[in-house]
Amino acid sequence: MRNHDCVEGSCIYCALQDIFREFKESDENTLNPDMLRLTLACSFQDQDKFQLGQLDDAAECYEKILSRIHFHLSGGASDDFCSLGHCITHVKFAMSLIQQTLCQCSATSEPLPYVQLVDYVSTLSIMSAIECSKMMKTNDFSELLRYAFNYEMSSTCPLKCGLKSRTVRTLVNCPDVVSIGLIWNSDQPDPDHIREFVSTIGEHVTLHKVCFNTTESSVRELVGVVCYYFKHYSTFFKRSKDGRWISFDDASVSEIGDTWDKVIDKCCKGKYQPLLLIYQNKQAELINTKTAPKKTSFIVKCMCV
Repeated sequence: MRNHDCVEGSCIYCALQDIFREFKESDENTLNPDMLRLTLACSFQDQDKFQLGQLDDAAECYEKILSRIHFHLSGGASDDFCSLGHCITHVKFAMSLIQQTLCQCSATSEPLPYVQLVDYVSTLSIMSAIECSKMMKTNDFSELLRYAFNYEMSSTCPLKCGLKSRTVRTLVNCPDVVSIGLIWNSDQPDPDHIREFVSTIGEHVTLHKVCFNTTESSVRELVGVVCYYFKHYSTFFKRSKDGRWISFDDASVSEIGDTWDKVIDKCCKGKYQPLLLIYQNKQAELINTKTAPKKTSFIVKCMCV
């Protein structure tokens, strides 16, 4: 989809198109990200985010880029509950969730619908889930995630009866791409903690195990990991044509191997902290572009701030 609402001079959508065009056509070993960096800096200058030479949160940057893709394709539609069939962000990435408190006394809270592009969870909660999993005799990463999410969402009875309550998250859709943001309580954790945590990351997640009531086959495969180490970011992506893991560290690109264990070893040796896990539906269909913009419209920067 080339046509979009274009912020002339600082358009993130145009910058992304240029990168993907270069990826497809260029003979260079590395892609030049300067235009995307400049447009990010310009677009978020008022928020003092993603400025050149400034270290910001990679997961937040990823989420902001997805939000801007929605803006450029939606013609002003709401960012919360977009139903446009061509909106890449909401069709492919957005998780539509309903959160509700259930009590043993049968009382229920009003359902709270919301949309998330990145589902955040703390590594401490996952480590707590690991301890519980030893008693439950499970090492299913999907179930560990569900426990961790529930652990973080404390709830009380809507009628304040005093009985035990629990928060239930229901996933209404099954997005092709599921992004899980990991929150660490330290930027220099113990190497043993990194190894224990990274070793629990599953190569697949089953959405109906992470959330309740998904209605279709919902297994997603791990294809990308964004890591942090010593005020620096590095990423690993699984190449679709042969399943080999590739490391991207600034201009350095190298093959790691064809197994997830190779990535685990790399993370442990380099003390890399995973910050963002990206899971993908390998049988995803192309997006429907029938409702996509028929022409490119140019808008002023202040409209997208």
